[in-house]
Amino acid sequence: FEEGNNLYISAEDETSFEQVLNNRVDLFIESPISIEVRLKNRDLPIDYVTPVFKIELEGQQHCIALSKGSSNEMIKRISDAFENIQLVDKH
Repeated sequence: FEEGNNLYISAEDETSFEQVLNNRVDLFIESPISIEVRLKNRDLPIDYVTPVFKIELEGQQHCIALSKGSSNEMIKRISDAFENIQLVDKH
């Protein structure tokens, strides 16, 4: 990923979440509890976004979610990259 090309960095989690809801980005990283709270605050169902991966960061669980309009190619590329990260982490 390259910032300004296919990577958007935000100082605010809320901004990233809004970007996903508005289909401006396909993917964001957030804890499951935060996602649930943000959806609930907007009266959106819990399945409005789909968790794709679970990531352990310093003992905390996070999810990567994609917008419903994400292409199968994008999902596959991210899935493959995540699998590679997990393999590297185990060695």
